[in-house]
Amino acid sequence: MNFVDADGASIMPDFPPVPVDVVLPEDMHFGTRNFIVNIQQLKFENPGLYSIDVTLDGQPQASIPLLVRHNPPAQPANEGPTGQV
Repeated sequence: MNFVDADGASIMPDFPPVPVDVVLPEDMHFGTRNFIVNIQQLKFENPGLYSIDVTLDGQPQASIPLLVRHNPPAQPANEGPTGQV
């Protein structure tokens, strides 16, 4: 997995490979698999469009778009401009 910004630069270049064993029975042509990865200290410097690029055995398999938005907390309706009620 590789997290990439809109310019194509990796934002986590030292992300280690995630080993996943893929074994399909002979009578299956495709399958799906869910897995959970614990990612610590991932930081998106700016809001915008990113992607998660997935490779398997060095071959690109998928690129999943990821939109990062900045949503500041809303000010309660009953607060005045200085934060006082």
